[in-house]
Amino acid sequence: LGAAETSPLFAAVLALLMLLVGVAAIMLATGAYLHRVARWPWIDALLAALKTRAFEHKMTPTIGRSHGIHAEPVTFGLKLAQAYAEFSRGRERLVRQRTELVNALRAVLYEHGHVFPLGLVHLKRIEALLEDCDNGLPKLIVTECQDLLEQISLKTERITEKTAKLKSLAEQTETARRLQTMPGVGPLTALAVEAFAPDLAGFKSGRDFAAGLGLVPRQHSSGGKDRLGRISKAGQVDIRRLLIIGAMTRFTGRTRGKVPAGSWIARMLARKPKMLVGIALANKMARQIWAMLTKGENYRDPALAAA
Repeated sequence: LGAAETSPLFAAVLALLMLLVGVAAIMLATGAYLHRVARWPWIDALLAALKTRAFEHKMTPTIGRSHGIHAEPVTFGLKLAQAYAEFSRGRERLVRQRTELVNALRAVLYEHGHVFPLGLVHLKRIEALLEDCDNGLPKLIVTECQDLLEQISLKTERITEKTAKLKSLAEQTETARRLQTMPGVGPLTALAVEAFAPDLAGFKSGRDFAAGLGLVPRQHSSGGKDRLGRISKAGQVDIRRLLIIGAMTRFTGRTRGKVPAGSWIARMLARKPKMLVGIALANKMARQIWAMLTKGENYRDPALAAA
């Protein structure tokens, strides 16, 4: 290590910064104070500073600790990137908790003869049922369901706040703005690629990057015969999941009737299941992301480029 890294001043600054990160992480992880902390403006500044310093010090050596391994050689940028990743994954944790609460609410009502489909859009119907005096539900069950609805409302408020915060962060960096020029890539996907993806210069091609994300079939080939199984699901799970979700939005839901006739997506949908098409499209998107970031270019539609 150089003199700057081993000086007492550097050690003091490092300790103070890690203390601030630890305090912020604990406060964000505490559900009782999450909705208050999320509104504090210094959290945005801290997130931006963590991301900037992570890239600045990605090659600065330091001593870390992981899985019981003491004095493990790591980089200072890696430590900061891990702290930034915990902030980014807080939203996903809240979404899972809200889904659990919604399923619990539906299960309670199902036991008493009221069946509701999946989805948050049906919460209004559930509220109307609980407010109806002739719903046939015991008062204790109504009180329990209303408590679940209140918890779901709090989770939704926190998710909305975190989503808005992540969207604002995605507008602060050139890389995230460039990635969002691709259809199916939103602020969350762009931030995930920027925060969790390794150095793309280490991949020889976009195919290698897609394989590193686990978006290629698992090989069971032998004797000159190709046997391809399910995707390997290797590599970074957050980027792979968000790419698949983004790919599915390009031909499902509101965009279902907007797929151009004769396009690659339309031809694939005519002969393959939707989920398989979504994974194949996510593979293509990963290759395009590699090309965009390594060449420093915005997204270009392959059909328009060919024309």
